[in-house]
Amino acid sequence: PDGRDDWPAKAADSIVDLVDSVREVTTGRALTLATALVYGIVLAGAAIAAGILLVIVGFRINERAYALIAEGVFDMPDPQPMWAVYVTWGVICLLVGLVLWRKRPKLDPPTQR
Repeated sequence: PDGRDDWPAKAADSIVDLVDSVREVTTGRALTLATALVYGIVLAGAAIAAGILLVIVGFRINERAYALIAEGVFDMPDPQPMWAVYVTWGVICLLVGLVLWRKRPKLDPPTQR
C-alpha cells in the first residue's frame, strides 16, 4: 500500500473540511447571534413577568400588613386598607420620580438670535 488507494477518502475529507470552514465563517456568527437574540428575548419576557408578579406580591403583602394593623390596633372588624396601599405605593413612586427628575441632565437653554 503506497497511499494511492485512499485518495478518495482524502479528497472527501478535504472537501468536508473546506465546507466546514466556509460554514463556520458564514453561518457560525449568524447562528451565535440568533441564539443570543432568542435567549435575550426569552430572558426579557421572564424578567417582565417576574417584575409584574413581584409588584402584585408587594401589593398583597402591603394590604395584608395594613389589614392586620387595622384589626389589631384600631379594632376594625372588616378593614378595607387598599386605599392606603395605593397611597403608599403612589408616594413611593412619586419620591422615586422626584429623585430621578432632579438627577436628570440639564439642557442648555436655547440661544436667542
